[in-house]
Amino acid sequence: EVAQQVSRDPVDADVDVQPAGVEVTDGADGIDVGPGQVDAGLAAALSTIATVDPADWPTVLEVAVEGTVSPPAVTQTDIDAVIDVVDGLDDAEVVVTAMTPVAPAPEADDADEEGTGREQTEMTLTPRELRALVDVESVDGAAAGERLTVVPAPEQIPPRLVALMDLARVAPTLTATVENRSATPDRDDDLTDVSSITGDVVVQDREAGFEPDREATLAVVIDAALAGGGSVEVVGDEEFEADAADLGILQPVSTFTTFYTPGQSRNVNIRRIAEIVDGTIIPAGESYELNHAVGRRTRDRGFTDGGAILDGELVSDVGGGVSQFATTFFNAAWFAGVELVDWKPHSFYFSRYPAGREATINFPNVNLEIRNDTPYAILVDTEADESSVTVTFWSTPYWDVETISGPCGCGGSFRITVDRVRTAPGAAPIEESWTTLYLQQP
Repeated sequence: EVAQQVSRDPVDADVDVQPAGVEVTDGADGIDVGPGQVDAGLAAALSTIATVDPADWPTVLEVAVEGTVSPPAVTQTDIDAVIDVVDGLDDAEVVVTAMTPVAPAPEADDADEEGTGREQTEMTLTPRELRALVDVESVDGAAAGERLTVVPAPEQIPPRLVALMDLARVAPTLTATVENRSATPDRDDDLTDVSSITGDVVVQDREAGFEPDREATLAVVIDAALAGGGSVEVVGDEEFEADAADLGILQPVSTFTTFYTPGQSRNVNIRRIAEIVDGTIIPAGESYELNHAVGRRTRDRGFTDGGAILDGELVSDVGGGVSQFATTFFNAAWFAGVELVDWKPHSFYFSRYPAGREATINFPNVNLEIRNDTPYAILVDTEADESSVTVTFWSTPYWDVETISGPCGCGGSFRITVDRVRTAPGAAPIEESWTTLYLQQP
């Protein structure tokens, strides 16, 4: 028992790499003492007092015990070698490159002319950031001076490098359409009943994405740093593809239909904007802004004159009537439960729209923006004929939606309040309320 108490293990020297420098733990010898060595030491000590009068015995008897010294496996030689490597990071210039999105030109006003595109972005890591990328580990069985080695430290990636890799991420994209649609509902049908919607989601084209590999990127960065510097690219999987089901596009989750009188010029605009929006995919977590997506309504792009509201007056304007599509789209978003980011109701009440639950758009300043705050992508399916337009969102059911409409004067000037209560799986309900003032039509 005494032998165990006085024995101690050796302490290896160690290096902790910090962004500001290195912290060194000195090594210490260990000692290994056996029971026989304790017994021999005790016998020798007792023999020194065997002939002494007990009255003169010391209060404490000190016993000298011999042991075997065990040196640490990692010594100052190993420390010096690895510090030389870490210090070399101060002079290494490592440039990390990645393809990142190009922001749309602020002056662009036509969705057909914008495009996002990608460009090469470069980032030079600082010595402090390089030191944050490494740690030191021991190497069992190595020769003196090689018992420590520099290794990547994935949990210490600098925020700038994380941000660059996030920007380099490209979600796989696809274009899809709904074939074999069910018939357009009649005016007397429940216009929000998704159980009556049928069809087949058909993928038309796919484009691979890019998924950055943090561990692999860190490895090439460290290799370049330890080699004295260089330029490296963010490493990742360039064959990252998905199908509609992989994105969560499985079934209709909301639908809405509005009606119009056949033969009117505004109907051309409704059918044209429906054609442009049809097949739109809104990825999980991303926003969709109708004006930005459709762009300016011009005759060259298939729009014509139609009725519109401008500065509180009923006028004729190119693209007039697209607000009926906006209202139809808005209600599909409403019953899908997704976030309504920015929208504006009409100034006047029109009986073809649900009071307090409708939206107008006017390029470029009257906006309609939603955000897909679900874990699944949304496919927007549109169908417009001679007398109606339908917008259906295809995705995976997520939000449970309850709508509460207040009393409606529905004539002249009046106010109406409409509430929406949406509940995500396992979460508390989110209560939303909007009050709309309608003016007397001139």
